Amino acid sequence: MSAVIQPLDDIMVIMEEPYMRKETVGKIATGLIVLALVLSGLMVLQFGARADERQEGRVEGIISIEDATIPRGLDVNLIDLYENKVHSTETSRGGYFRFEDVDSGYYRVEFPSQSYKEQHVYFRSRSEIKEVEKDTTTEFDLEVERRSLDYTINGTVLDEFGEVVDDTQITVADLNSDHSKTAGLYNETSGEYRVAIYEGNFTITATAPDYPEVMHEVDVEEDVTLNITLTDDLETPLVTGYLWSVDGGVNTNLRVTLYHEVMGVFHETVEQGPYFEIAAPREGNYTLVIDSDGYLPYFDEDLFVSGDEITMIGRTDPVERSAEEHIHTTIEFGENWDTMDITRERSYQPDTMIQPMDYSNIGLLALQIDLAFGDGDLELDYNELQTFKEELEYIESNIPSSHRLIQVDGVSYRLVDYEFDIDFPGLEQEGDSVNVFEMDMEIHSTSSAEYELVHEVSPEDSHDLDLYLQQNYVVGNYRDYSYEIDLPNGYERTNFVEHVDITGFTTVHIDTFDGTEKTHVGLTVQLSEPGEVDLILEEDPRVYRREIEENDEVTDYYIVRHDTNVTCTADFIDPVGSEEDAIYTWYLDGVEIGTGEEINHIFVGSGEKELVVEVEETGGHITTDEVTVFVDNEAPTGEIEGDFNVDEREEASLSAYNFTDDSGEIGYYQWNFTDGSDPVEGPEMYNVTHTFELHGTYNVSLNITDVVGNWEIYEQEIVVNDVTPPVPLFNLTYQTEDEENVTIYSDDLAGDRIEQRYPVTLDASESYDPAGFDDEIGEVETFTWWIEEDGFEYEGMILEDYEFDSIGEYTISLNATDEHGNYENISRTVRITLGPTPDLELSNLRTSGEKRTNEELTVSVNVTNFGDIMAENIDVRLSVDGEVVPITEWTFEKDGEETNATIDTNEMKVISFTWTPEEDRDMTLNVTVVDAEEPEELRVDNTLQLDLRIEPPAWRRYIIYALVPIVIIGVTVGLYFYKEKFQ
Repeated sequence: MSAVIQPLDDIMVIMEEPYMRKETVGKIATGLIVLALVLSGLMVLQFGARADERQEGRVEGIISIEDATIPRGLDVNLIDLYENKVHSTETSRGGYFRFEDVDSGYYRVEFPSQSYKEQHVYFRSRSEIKEVEKDTTTEFDLEVERRSLDYTINGTVLDEFGEVVDDTQITVADLNSDHSKTAGLYNETSGEYRVAIYEGNFTITATAPDYPEVMHEVDVEEDVTLNITLTDDLETPLVTGYLWSVDGGVNTNLRVTLYHEVMGVFHETVEQGPYFEIAAPREGNYTLVIDSDGYLPYFDEDLFVSGDEITMIGRTDPVERSAEEHIHTTIEFGENWDTMDITRERSYQPDTMIQPMDYSNIGLLALQIDLAFGDGDLELDYNELQTFKEELEYIESNIPSSHRLIQVDGVSYRLVDYEFDIDFPGLEQEGDSVNVFEMDMEIHSTSSAEYELVHEVSPEDSHDLDLYLQQNYVVGNYRDYSYEIDLPNGYERTNFVEHVDITGFTTVHIDTFDGTEKTHVGLTVQLSEPGEVDLILEEDPRVYRREIEENDEVTDYYIVRHDTNVTCTADFIDPVGSEEDAIYTWYLDGVEIGTGEEINHIFVGSGEKELVVEVEETGGHITTDEVTVFVDNEAPTGEIEGDFNVDEREEASLSAYNFTDDSGEIGYYQWNFTDGSDPVEGPEMYNVTHTFELHGTYNVSLNITDVVGNWEIYEQEIVVNDVTPPVPLFNLTYQTEDEENVTIYSDDLAGDRIEQRYPVTLDASESYDPAGFDDEIGEVETFTWWIEEDGFEYEGMILEDYEFDSIGEYTISLNATDEHGNYENISRTVRITLGPTPDLELSNLRTSGEKRTNEELTVSVNVTNFGDIMAENIDVRLSVDGEVVPITEWTFEKDGEETNATIDTNEMKVISFTWTPEEDRDMTLNVTVVDAEEPEELRVDNTLQLDLRIEPPAWRRYIIYALVPIVIIGVTVGLYFYKEKFQ
C-alpha cells in the first residue's frame, strides 16, 4: 500500500508548486494594473486642471500728461493689427488702463481726441506697435497733450427770416489737429448755441436738413460770438477784377488760381484780359494767384471771399521769360539691330509749367513747387525740392505699358531695363532756401531705356525709321525737341527734314552703304506757325475789345476813350519766314495815319471809325486786316430806381438797369451804402440788394463807369425804419449766510442751484435798446417780469428780495419794450434746492474669487462723492437678473486699508461685500450705492452692471475622470475572484 501511496503524493507536490507560482504572479500583476490605473486617473485630473489655466495675454499702461493727472473715464482703444479690430476701455484712477484676455498678436494703443466734462480737451496720441504673447503682460505708455477749455464760441443759428431751423447741428473742428466737437442747439426756442473751446484756429460748420452747409473760420483768443444764417438760396462767392501791368499794358491769357487749405485748388483761364472772374465754393480765406504771359505772377495770400463779389485791381511787372524747356533724345541701334538704346535728357527752365502738379498753370516753377509740395510761404527750400524729386522719379519710373514695346519697320523691341536720374544745381543741402520770385533755377533729368529684339528679322536694303513725337500739355512757353540718331554700320541718311509737325509721324529713310563706321544723323524738330496778319490794339484801362459774331465769323470791335494814345500792332507771320521784309501801311477811315509794324495814334472825337492795316509781302501779295473802333466821349446816364423806404434788416432792391452809354458798354458799377459796409461792385452789378442793419437816413451813391473809363456819380436818399427790439439782460443776486454776495448773469444762468433760504433780487438795468445809424443807444421803456411756476408778474426794472415758494425748477422771463413798441423776451431756468447734498458716482465694478456655484465671491466697486457734504448714511443694494439679493454687511477701504463708513467730499473709497452664487449659468449683477440724503435727480450714476458666467463645482467635472479607473479596477478584481472560484 505504501508503495502505491508515495507516487500519488509526489504527483500532488509536482502539481501544487506551479499552481502556487501562478497565483502569486497574478496577484502582483493585478496590483500593478490597479496602481497604473490610479496613476492614470490622477494624470487625467491634473490635465483637466491645467486645461482651465488662462491662455491669453494682458495689456496695460499709463496715460500721462505734463504736470497733471489723467481723470477717470477717458476712452482708450487697443487696435488688433492682424484682424483690424478695435477693443475699447476707459482710464481708471491715475490714467491707468488694462485689457484682459488679449489674443496673441501685434497691437497698437490709440488714445482718441476727446473732451472731459467740458473742462479740458485731450489730443490724439498713438503708441508704437508691440507684440502681445500669451500668459504675459505687455506695457504701453502714452503721453498726451491737454488744452484747457477757457473760451466759448456762442451765437445763434437762424434762417434768413430769423426763425429757428429744426435739427441744426454745430460742428467745431481744429484746423491744426484732428479734434472736433459736434453739438446740437442748446436752446431750440431761440436758436442759441454755445461750445466750450480752447485757443486756436477752428472751422465752425452749421448743417440742417434742406439747407446748404455754412462754414466759417475763426481764431479763438477770447470768447467769440458768431451768428450764423442758413439760407436755401446760397449764392456762390465770386472774385472779379482787372489785372493791368504797371506799364499800362493789358495782360492776356490769364491763368487764375484760388487755393484753400481745406477745400483745394480751383482754376479759370481767361484768354483776353484785363477782366477776370472766378467762383469760390464758399466763403473763406483763399490764396489768389494770377499768371499771364510775359509778366510776374500776381499773388495775394490772404484774400477773404464772402457771398458778395470782391473786386480788385492788380498790377504786375513785366519779366523776360526764360528759355524754352529743352528735350533731347538720342537713339542708338546695336549691331545687326539686335538691341536699341534710347537716352532722354530734359531741362526744366524757371518758367516751365508741369501738368501733373495742381499749380501747373501758374508758370513760375519755384512757386509751383512751393505751393504743391511746401507750405506756401514763398520760400523754396531743400526739403521741398527733394519731395518734388521723389514725385518726378515716381512719374518717370511708372512707364505706361504702351512704351514697353517699340516697333521699327514692323519689328518689335521689348523694354528690358530703365533708369532715371535728376539733378538740382543749387539748394543742395538741408537748410538752404530762396525766395521763389528771385530763384533762377534749372533742373535736369535723364532717363535711359534699353530694348532688345523680340524676334529675328531678315536684312533688307533699306529701313524706314518712324519717329513719333507726342505733344505734351504746355501753357505759356514753347518746347524744343532735338533728336540724334546713331545708325548701325552699313546705313546712312538720304534726306533731311527741316520742319516737322510734332503731333504726327515723320519718316527718315535710311539706305545701306559699305562704310565701316556708324553714321551720326541729327534731326531737329520745332513748332511751326501758320501765316496770317492780326491787327491788335494794345489794351489798357481806356481801350476795350469785344468780339462780334456775324455770318459765322468773329471780328474784333474796339472801344477807345476820347483823346487816348493807343499802340496799334500788326502781328504778321509769313509761312516762308520773310516777315522782316514786309511793308506795313495804316489807314483810319481811308486816311493814311502811319507805317511800320507798330504805330501810336491818338483817337479823338466820337463814333465808329474803321482802322485798316495793309501788309505787302516780298512776293507782291497784299494781306490786310481791319477792325472797327468806337471813340467814346461820354459817361453813362440814367436814374437810380428801387426801394427808398425799408425796415431794418429788410432787403432793399436798387437798380441802374435804365442807365445807357453811347458805346453800349457799361463796364463797371460801384454802389456805396454809407453804412460802413464794403462797396458792392462789378461789371454786371446793375441790380443789387442791400440790407441796412441800423435804422436812419442813408445817402446811397452809385459810381458808374463805361468800359473805357468815362464815369459819373449819382446819389439817392434811403430811409430805414426802426424795427429792432431792445436787448433784455438781467442778473440774479443773493446773499449767503456768510454775507457773501453772489451774482449770476442771465447769459450764464442755465439750471444753477440756489438754496431756498436765500431771497433773490432780479436786476434788468443792463438791458438796452440798440442804436440807429446816427443815434445814441436807446432806452427801454417798460419791463415785465414773470415767474411761471409761481404765477408771479411784476412791472419794473428791479424785482427785490423775491422768495421762491418751494424747491424745484423755476422759469424766469423778462420782457423789454422800447418807445416804438418793439419788444423782446428772454427766459432762464434756475433750480431751487434744499441745500448741500452728497452726490455719489460708481466706477470699476469687479469680482474676485472662483466664479463657481456655492463658492463665495467678493464684489467690489469704487464710490466717489462729488457732492458738497459728506455721505454718512450709505446703503448698498445687489440684484441678480432683476431679483434683489439681501446684503447686510459691507466694508469700506481706502488705499488698501479699511476705513469708517463715510465718504468725504471729492473722496473715493472701495466698498466690498461677499455673495455666494447658488446656480451655474450666465447672470447679470446690478450694484447700487446711494446715500439717504442724495436727491433722486443726482442718482443717475449710482448703479453699475456686470455680466458673469458661473461655472459648476470642480468635483462634478473631475469625478467623471475618477470613475473610469474605479470601474476598471472593479471589473479586474471581480474577474480575479471569479477565476479563483472557478479553479
